[in-house]
Amino acid sequence: MTRFRFYVLVLAVIGGSAAIAARMVGQDELASSLPGIGVIQAAYDSETITKNKKHDRNIQIVDAQCQQRLPKFYRCFVSFTSRIDPDARLYYDVAEVAQERDRWILKSGICKR
Repeated sequence: MTRFRFYVLVLAVIGGSAAIAARMVGQDELASSLPGIGVIQAAYDSETITKNKKHDRNIQIVDAQCQQRLPKFYRCFVSFTSRIDPDARLYYDVAEVAQERDRWILKSGICKR
């Protein structure tokens, strides 16, 4: 199996000037990063399978700031909107997601109470 490598651009401000550096990041390092909008949206969307009455198919996650609580368990402050809201109002919640085997599971927040 070949190991993929990606270049990550890092912008650093040093003494009032900006410097850009590139470094190689291995696939293992990327896999250990914090979950983002796509992960949380996918975990939320998978809740339709459970027939949760509070689930709204029109929710769109627009921002997520996560921190690791336990190995493979994260707490995220999320902002979301409804795709059908003409005013595009933002709502906020704290969601918890966990990585189980090959997928992410929404443990609490947004539609889970």
